Amino acid sequence: MSIYLAYNVNVDAIVYLNEKNIQKLVDTFGAGNILKKLDEYPRQIDEPLDFAARLIHALRTGKPNAVPMFNQKLNKWFDSHFKYDVERIGGQVGIIANLLANLDFKRVIAYSPLLGKRQAEMFVDKENLYYPSVKEEMLKLEGIRRAYKERDPVKVNRIFEFRKGTKFRLGDEVVEVPHSGRFIVSSRLDELRIETKDDLRPFLPQIGEMVDGIILSGYQGIKN
Repeated sequence: MSIYLAYNVNVDAIVYLNEKNIQKLVDTFGAGNILKKLDEYPRQIDEPLDFAARLIHALRTGKPNAVPMFNQKLNKWFDSHFKYDVERIGGQVGIIANLLANLDFKRVIAYSPLLGKRQAEMFVDKENLYYPSVKEEMLKLEGIRRAYKERDPVKVNRIFEFRKGTKFRLGDEVVEVPHSGRFIVSSRLDELRIETKDDLRPFLPQIGEMVDGIILSGYQGIKN
């Protein structure tokens, strides 16, 4: 069996929170500043303090949440302040493509409008896993790990896992996390569109003849 997958692929960068790294975050920004920002309840992460406030809110309530981050300049801040415990492929296309390739499907064609090197290298190294591209006005199926584009940005979702019972001090309050869960900083790239690029679109019927089925996902990322 052969299958075509599109559109959403990303990197999941996971941090396992503990008392030490939570307390360090609180001490860095100050409990007063975090509580003040919590009163504002930022709906997106535009600066590090927005992140600290929304994370602390998730920890105090024990409720999982995801907050969008449009400011890609914050990538450097996150990467310099956190050591990721796990980095793995994310997005339905990435996860399913690796699974089906390992199940020895005859042909797995996975497409994402953006494919940076860091992303491409997270796909499994299997000869049955391809990326569709256009070379000299002809459709070409390339090994997906080699089909990356140097200038393509990579969508990184940062996932902060927390556990019930973890304690930390927030000013005069000792907070004990009531439930286990996760807080996600969901990256929103301006360059990312849920689309098939213009050069590839005419070849979709040809791709359709190569496969037995299609899986399309990522429509939650449509902006307009």
